[in-house]
Amino acid sequence: MNNKIQAVIIIFMTLIIGFGAGFVASGNFFRDKVRKYQGAMNHEEQFMDMLINVADLSDEQIEQIKPVVGEHHQRMRGYNRTFRDSMMHERKIFHEELGQYLDEAQLREVKEHLRIHRKKRKMRHKPKGGPQGADGAPPFPPDPHQQGGR
Repeated sequence: MNNKIQAVIIIFMTLIIGFGAGFVASGNFFRDKVRKYQGAMNHEEQFMDMLINVADLSDEQIEQIKPVVGEHHQRMRGYNRTFRDSMMHERKIFHEELGQYLDEAQLREVKEHLRIHRKKRKMRHKPKGGPQGADGAPPFPPDPHQQGGR
């Protein structure tokens, strides 16, 4: 009787461990698939790959839409730059207005806190991978507004 209970417990525990491992593995699998497409708008090649996979494009269709995707990507990057420039301008105005009410140390602390918060948010939403240049660097120059965090 005791051996039967041990066998049932071992089988039950094996099933629970297997179910847990499968649950974790499938969660990681689907999360990676979602992340792959989350960053699709950030890089022209990723967006093109997403279109090819989702729409099951023929070789002829791929060649036809490459210029369209390239133009769209350039326009979107322009919008992003415009938006980023506007945000930087608003942030500068905000800091100038705060400077009227806070002393130097307080203003410095607020700026540092906001800089760290932006950095954490950026890291949380940063897609993994992406296209790389021949030297491993991103294929486009870094944004000068984001250097130094200010």
